[in-house]
Amino acid sequence: MNAKSGYQTIFKGTFLFGGVQFFQILVSLIRGKTTAQFIGAEGMGLSGLLTSSLAMVITIAGLGCTTSCVKYIASLNKEDDSYLNYVRISQSIFKFIALGGMLLTCLLAPLLSYISFSSNEYILSYLLLSFYVYFSLYSGGLSSIFQGLRELKCIAKGNVIVLLGGMVCSVVLYFLFGKRAIIPVILISPLISVIYFHFSLKKIFHRARVHQFSYEQRKNIFKEFVSLGLPLVVAALIGNLSTYTIDAFISSVGSLSDIGLYNAGMSITNRYIGLLFSAMATDYFPRLSAVAHNVEEVNETVNQQGEIIVLFAFPLLSIMILSAPVLIRLLLSSEFIVITSFVRIIGFGMFFQVISFCFGYVSFAKGDKKIYLFFEGIITNILKVILNCLGYYFWGLRGLACSFVLMYVIYYIVIFLVCKIRYKYIMSRAYFILTVISGIGVSIIFLLSFSSSLLSIIISILLTGVICVFSVIQLEKRIGLKEILIRRFKRQCKK
Repeated sequence: MNAKSGYQTIFKGTFLFGGVQFFQILVSLIRGKTTAQFIGAEGMGLSGLLTSSLAMVITIAGLGCTTSCVKYIASLNKEDDSYLNYVRISQSIFKFIALGGMLLTCLLAPLLSYISFSSNEYILSYLLLSFYVYFSLYSGGLSSIFQGLRELKCIAKGNVIVLLGGMVCSVVLYFLFGKRAIIPVILISPLISVIYFHFSLKKIFHRARVHQFSYEQRKNIFKEFVSLGLPLVVAALIGNLSTYTIDAFISSVGSLSDIGLYNAGMSITNRYIGLLFSAMATDYFPRLSAVAHNVEEVNETVNQQGEIIVLFAFPLLSIMILSAPVLIRLLLSSEFIVITSFVRIIGFGMFFQVISFCFGYVSFAKGDKKIYLFFEGIITNILKVILNCLGYYFWGLRGLACSFVLMYVIYYIVIFLVCKIRYKYIMSRAYFILTVISGIGVSIIFLLSFSSSLLSIIISILLTGVICVFSVIQLEKRIGLKEILIRRFKRQCKK
C-alpha cells in the first residue's frame, strides 16, 4: 500500500465512524444543554457522582465479558447447527451477570452513600439505581452479541433509538420534575436499550431452531468469557476508581456545584474532540493490530494516523479555545460561564492528549498486556488522582485544569519513550514538523485567549483562519481531499 492509499484509508475510516459519533455527540450536547437549564450545576453534580460511583460496580460485575463475548461469537462457525445455541447461552450468561450486578449494588448501597456523600441519605437512591446497573450490564451484553454477529445496522439503529428516546424522556422529565427526575432519567436510556436489543435478538432466534443447553455448557463459556476479559476489566476498574475518587474528593473538600462545573467543563471538551478519538479508536486499533509484529509497518501506521489526527485536531482545538464563552452559553447556560478559563486550559491540554493517543494503543496491539496495564491502567490513573486532588485543593477548578495539562505532558513524554525504546518506534519527519507547528499555533491561540483586548481577538480570529486553511491544504496533499469530495458528490447525485 502506497503512502497516499494509507492516508486515504485512515481518512475514510475516520470519516465513516466519525459520522456515527457526530450524531451521538450532537444529541448528547442537546441533552446536556437542557439538563443544565433545568437542574443546574448542583443537579448535574449529583447525577455525575451517582453514575460515576455505579460505573465501578458495573465494571466489577461485568468482568470484562462484553469485550470477550464479541471475540467469542465472531469466532463461531455460522454453518454449525448449534451456532445460535451458543448465542442463546451468551444471552443467559449476561442475564446472570446483570442480576449479580444488581444484587451487588443493593449490598453496597449504604457504603456507596457514605463514601460518596458522607451520609446515609442516598441509600434509597442507590437501591433504586440497582435497576440501572441491571439494565446497563444486560444491554451491554446484548449489544456485544450483536457486534459478534456483525449486525452493525441493528446496533446503529439501536443507538439512534436509545439516544433520541433518552433525550426526549430526559427533557420532559427534567422539565416537569426538576431534580426529582434525576434517578428516572438515569434509568431510562439503558432500559430502552434492553427492550430494543432483547426483541431484536428474538427475531434472530426465529431464523433457526435453538436447542436446549446444559448448565455445564453455560459454565464453560462463562469461564472463557472471564479469562479473556479479566485483564481488560482491571484497567477499566482503575480508571473508574480514579474518576470516582476525584469526584468524591471534590465533594468532601468543595461542593456538589464544583463537581457539576467540573463535569460540565469536561463534557464540553470531551464531546467536542471526542469525535476524533472515537473514530480513531474504532478504525485505528484493528489496522495497528494487523501489522503489530512488523516494526516498519507499525511505525508507518502510527505516523500516518498521527498526522491525520493532528490535522483534524489543530483547527478544532484552536476554535474551541477561541470560542469557549460562546460554546458554554450555547451548550450549557450562563450559570456555567465561570468555567471559561477551565475549558480553555483543558482545550490546550487536549493537544498533548491528541499527540499521545496513537502511542497508547501500541502496547496492547502488540499483546504486551503487562506494559499496557502498568502505564494505561496504573501509572496514568495514579498520576491523574494525585495531580487533580492537589490541583483542586490548592487552586480549585483552575487547578484541576492545570493538572490535566501537566498529566498529559508527562504522559506524552513517558509513552513516547516507551514506544521508542521498547518497540523501536521512529517518528517521521512529517509527523514531527506537524506536531511542532500545531503545538506552537495552539499555544499562541491559548495565550491570546486570556486577553480581552480587541487586537488580541482579531489576531486570534485571523490565526485560527490560517490554521484551518493550513490543515485543509495538508490534508489535500496527503489524501486528495478535493478528489474524494467530488467523487462522493457525484455518487450522491446519481442516487
